[in-house]
Amino acid sequence: YTLGLMESIPKHDKQRLVPIYGTPPDLLAPPKGCPFVQRCKERMDICETAFPEESKLSECHEVCCWLQKEGR
Repeated sequence: YTLGLMESIPKHDKQRLVPIYGTPPDLLAPPKGCPFVQRCKERMDICETAFPEESKLSECHEVCCWLQKEGR
């Protein structure tokens, strides 16, 4: 999700913004796996069925993403 947000920031060289396609998940009936799975360009099969564990990147940064577990 963070990568999608970073790509949507306007650039000084006037490139077109890259949208995050799709719609947010239904918060009353959240998906079984990652809540961003239907909107993620990097999704894997496991993203549909299991929420990833939290990985600590630094003292003040954490991530919950199977891509981090895969070492990408």
